Amino acid sequence: MAAPLAIVALRSHRAGENGQIEALAAALSHHLGAPLETLTPRWRLPQANLLSLMHQVSGRGAAPLALPSAKRHLIISAALRNEALARALAQQSPEGMTVFLGRTWAPPDAFSLTVTTPQYRRPAHPKVLENPLTLHGLSESALDAARKAEDAFTLGEEGAKAGEALGVLMGGPSGPYTLGPKSARRLLAEAQALAGDRALWVTTSPRTPTAAVERLAAHPWRPQDRFLPWGSGPNPYRAILARAGALMVTGDSIAMLSEALGTGKAVRVFDLGDMAQRGSGRPRDRSVQSLAYSALFHLGPQRLSRDLRCVFEGLRDQPQFAFSPTPIPPEAWGQGDVAAPQLDATLARITALLRT
Repeated sequence: MAAPLAIVALRSHRAGENGQIEALAAALSHHLGAPLETLTPRWRLPQANLLSLMHQVSGRGAAPLALPSAKRHLIISAALRNEALARALAQQSPEGMTVFLGRTWAPPDAFSLTVTTPQYRRPAHPKVLENPLTLHGLSESALDAARKAEDAFTLGEEGAKAGEALGVLMGGPSGPYTLGPKSARRLLAEAQALAGDRALWVTTSPRTPTAAVERLAAHPWRPQDRFLPWGSGPNPYRAILARAGALMVTGDSIAMLSEALGTGKAVRVFDLGDMAQRGSGRPRDRSVQSLAYSALFHLGPQRLSRDLRCVFEGLRDQPQFAFSPTPIPPEAWGQGDVAAPQLDATLARITALLRT
């Protein structure tokens, strides 16, 4: 017998978006008591078309994407590549609904709900929910598991028990911002100023440029510090979120910032260039890509670009948030309660939508 409602998580090709898709899908499945099915498209680039994209990868190999048996389907997805695919899947359902995360190219009426953030500067619309930050699936139990995981002990014991280490999470180039040797050098100086005698736990991401990683690798780290670049071993990202006493994140990733703030700990954002204010004069890296994006930002249609500063502006009144090198008060180290207000607001909106 077909289930009344099935939740379908249609995965993206980007890890950050998948984290948001999976967090919302799992929360909805738990909240509604509905079965959850995950579909993973297999992208065949550069000759991508809808027929070649409608496949998923499973233990049995590639097969056409198919919805689970249900009377209604709620399809959750993100990314331009998945827009047409999500809508096509919804049309296969007796009652198909689509919740799309982030930015869409199709108009808002093409989806049951679009969940977005201020960086995309979307006009107000009845089918658009704008949250201050992106969704995340952090919980106290998830962080506790990360805190106790064997991989977490690669961070060492210095500062771990007292929760006093500064966790530094690095992303990469984004739009008009570039992360290169100049930024890496300044980041190290600001991180050391924030941490003082406390340990530094620094990790990079797949997007961190080689030149920045090499600059960090050449740094004379102290015995209590840990530099764990992406790909050098188990990913320490969750362990750092769980065990650090405060966090510093590069300002290129709103998803990473959302998770850092979700821990409830003090968070400092590293300014990659004029993020906090125009004309700051801070040393910054530039590239052909960042200059081209800057031109697009100022001269092109608004919907072709995004403005991260719109997100930062909405966070300025939160005592937990500030740009580095704003000092972290001594009493704030190791303090904070896990919260996911964006996820709660989205669950409430979708629950109301399902009742209509």
